[in-house]
Amino acid sequence: MLEARRGHLRAFRTLETALRYLAGLGIEHFDVDASGFDPEAFRKVRQRPDAAAAMREKHDAAEHARWFQQQVELGLADTRSSPLAEVMDRLEARARELSRKAKPDAR
Repeated sequence: MLEARRGHLRAFRTLETALRYLAGLGIEHFDVDASGFDPEAFRKVRQRPDAAAAMREKHDAAEHARWFQQQVELGLADTRSSPLAEVMDRLEARARELSRKAKPDAR
């Protein structure tokens, strides 16, 4: 583990990854003390329980997006009149009727 700039420890999954990082910093020689290394503790530190939840949310969102797209396509393919169109037709007819009643006879 290395201490990062922000004061947090940086853990590397493999020694090779750590070597690449150190080489990128220009460090060619270093000593390793693995006497206190506990692979189980390291594994627990690296686990991200939120990752599974985040992945599940992404899958759920993708599934919903597919379902929604399918519903839109079905709606666009449906040639029957929609309830909104029927309501609008009735409102327009009623408005015409009221408009005729409001105008005095032009006789």
